Amino acid sequence: MKNRIIKFRRRARESFGGEWEYAVMDELGYIIWRFASDSIEKGTLTEYIGREDKNGKEIYEGDILRAFRYELPKNDDWSKNGEKHYHQGDVYYEDGMFLFHSKTKNGEKITPRVGLYYKGEEKPSNDLEVIGNKFDNSELLKK
Repeated sequence: MKNRIIKFRRRARESFGGEWEYAVMDELGYIIWRFASDSIEKGTLTEYIGREDKNGKEIYEGDILRAFRYELPKNDDWSKNGEKHYHQGDVYYEDGMFLFHSKTKNGEKITPRVGLYYKGEEKPSNDLEVIGNKFDNSELLKK
């Protein structure tokens, strides 16, 4: 079983170009960044969860995912007329694991929370798709 690669991303402030920067933690626990810490937008440091979405894109904390696998509550009307239903929300870290939960169309939380990383699972997920992140696409969380 392979150990999960520890990666991070963060975004430079607009005055420094606003680019996303990615780095890997080495064996000694060091991370080498291109940008100095004072040039980074506060709150944008996020960790790679160790999984890819259905398109092979790495999933990080703060990413907004569209999920197709998980059932919606019976009182939700997102899947009328045989349409494929989905829900979306952002990735966060809590209680020692990366989680995803979202709200239904009428604002109710979907429970239980969904764990996103399972040790030893290395293949992309066919039911999750990264559609943005909460920093660049916060409007997607309001849908």
